[in-house]
Amino acid sequence: MQGSSQRAFGVAGGGARALARSVLTRIGVFFGVSLLVFCVMHAAPGDPSLSVGVDIGDVGSVASDGARARFRAEHLLDASLVRQYLHYLGPFDLSPRGHAWFGGTDDHRWGGLLCFDFGHEFRRPTVSVSSELARRLAVTVPLTAIAILLAYALAVPLGVACARRRGSAFDRGTSTLLLACFSVPAYWAALLLMLVFGARGLDWLPMLGLHDKDAAEFGAIASTLDLARHALLPVVVMTYGALAYIARQTRAAMIEALESDYVRAARARGLPEARVVWRHAFSNALFPLLTLAGSLLPALVGGSVLVESIFELPGVGRYAYEGFLQRDYNVVMATTLVSAMMTLAGVALSDALYAWFDPRVRRA
Repeated sequence: MQGSSQRAFGVAGGGARALARSVLTRIGVFFGVSLLVFCVMHAAPGDPSLSVGVDIGDVGSVASDGARARFRAEHLLDASLVRQYLHYLGPFDLSPRGHAWFGGTDDHRWGGLLCFDFGHEFRRPTVSVSSELARRLAVTVPLTAIAILLAYALAVPLGVACARRRGSAFDRGTSTLLLACFSVPAYWAALLLMLVFGARGLDWLPMLGLHDKDAAEFGAIASTLDLARHALLPVVVMTYGALAYIARQTRAAMIEALESDYVRAARARGLPEARVVWRHAFSNALFPLLTLAGSLLPALVGGSVLVESIFELPGVGRYAYEGFLQRDYNVVMATTLVSAMMTLAGVALSDALYAWFDPRVRRA
């Protein structure tokens, strides 16, 4: 009994140490990404202060020297890169209005990444990047989640059906169609759908934004239907590529599982075919799909840059694109780090799903 207790405590302690190492590794990766993005942004040519007080599209205008100098001093663009990064990292505000310990006026002592403060937009100094990012995440995350759920709900049965009918006309036709979907660029599909279903085509669906201009006057049901009609085409564009990829991966994993010895043994015992396919074959073909689940979320969020820009959706992808065009360091850093956080969360989700479905991983 004592030996069993010691082994149990040893396993628990090993699990705790592994969890701690995993968390520390992800934290290190996150801050490494922040440093890398910071260096890349500041190494890129151009100066954000050139557009101070200039409206977007007013190409011929140039900010005055005094405005540029004030802008650079306010945002520490005239300081060393080390000081700029430490200011961005926090928790001390190192700007002229920051902590008195570092020569500031003590008006804003704390800030930076460690305080979950991404600063303010360059063009709109009164707009907090954190609040704007939260507002735009409320658009991107639901659309991405719906796209992932639809992709898996459609791709898994389709991939299993193709594997069970390997070599048939259904398998060949479906595989060709999936390959074609996977090969079609998202921007081309988005523009084609806009031409077919927009005002110049069938005029069935709205093309731009998430709401009609009179949506504030709609009731709950009408507002929900209006939102669904606006979101339909963006979700389709975000879904079809992931669907094609997951279905092909499911087919390959199921073909390998159906040819395994344990499936032959299950069939030899006279088990129903549905139980053989889903209970024995699919449960072992599931693990490659769990890996995909961890990578789809950041991939779709990254791909939302194109979709949101085409359909003019107020999401994170479009926010990142606008920030890049305006050379707004705070916006680009914030959106990139959110994407990095989603990538790390996706990897953690994949690991958790592995442990949930495979007891050997939990024991390891």
